[in-house]
Amino acid sequence: MMPILRNNMETKTSVNKSDLYSGEKVSRTSLRIDVLGDIDELNSILGIARCHIQNKEIQQKIFSLQKKLIIVSSELATTKKKLTTLPSRIDEPMLNMLLKEIEALRITTKSPTTFVIPGENLASAYLHQTRTVVRRCERKVTELFEYNEIINKTILQWFNRVGAYLFLLALSEEQN
Repeated sequence: MMPILRNNMETKTSVNKSDLYSGEKVSRTSLRIDVLGDIDELNSILGIARCHIQNKEIQQKIFSLQKKLIIVSSELATTKKKLTTLPSRIDEPMLNMLLKEIEALRITTKSPTTFVIPGENLASAYLHQTRTVVRRCERKVTELFEYNEIINKTILQWFNRVGAYLFLLALSEEQN
């Protein structure tokens, strides 16, 4: 079925475009739009996990991560020449904060002695699912970096560590 056009000025090409946060139009099939959709999916699943988690501290950690994903999305939806207009970007202090959180979880979470099979409980299963979506996002963000579409290498490191963070949160939830 053909999409309904609002006026005769719209063409097929304008219908197949998405606006970036910075205002430029790109194809809906672009890698940038694809990864933004994956980050949106990740944030949604994190929200589902947060609803099922009983531990208020873990809920707060997930909520904080969700807010950081919005920062990542806005940066990925902004072209290099307009990055200075963003109020916040993923930077070394944010990465270091995540690394401290990971270290704290490693100290308080019992390490598995075998491979982890998701499904101990609903909340941890959702956290394991988010970890797989993070890995997909990480691969696509790496590709954007390799094509010089983004320049912030800290985003790559941050995504890599978010996967480990979610794994530890899932283990922590299973052990509660």
